[in-house]
Amino acid sequence: MHVINSKNKRINPFDLMDEDFDIEVIAKTLSRICRFWSQTDIFYSVAQHCLIMDQYFQQHYQGDYDKNLLSKMSLIHEVFEGMTGLDIPTPYKHLFPEYIKSEKIAIQKISKIYNIPYPFPEEFKEIDKAIMVTEANAYLHNNDYWQNIADPLPVVLPTKFISHKEIEVNFINRWEILFEIQKK
Repeated sequence: MHVINSKNKRINPFDLMDEDFDIEVIAKTLSRICRFWSQTDIFYSVAQHCLIMDQYFQQHYQGDYDKNLLSKMSLIHEVFEGMTGLDIPTPYKHLFPEYIKSEKIAIQKISKIYNIPYPFPEEFKEIDKAIMVTEANAYLHNNDYWQNIADPLPVVLPTKFISHKEIEVNFINRWEILFEIQKK
């Protein structure tokens, strides 16, 4: 089962090879996938979510983990969505066990490639959930539902549409800084 990515390369998202993890493809795809099943008031991408998590760790995190390591986790934790072009809402993921299995394998592989400990700490997962609630409060209308999941966090979210290209470039630029990649 192969698909062709934006660089005209055939990949199998359910059997990824190390060389399939192309940050330019991942950034492009994540910048075009809308969070929350596209039910948001303004377009808000998965790439923006990753960058907001990174911003939170850099500006507000006071815990025991290295904030740069947590920022790297922020940029890779949605990598499977960047490989498949799909953002399946969590309540539905259990209906797709092969997706869940392949998502976990993809995160393990990219973590190994970039020497990031996996599984991610529980604190990272809790902050991801809290940022999700913060985003839902900003972009969806059923705030009562989200209040039962986690407390919102003090992050600044976009209030207007940002172009896919701008988000893609921001994601790649941040990636290059965090992973210390020299620009060509």
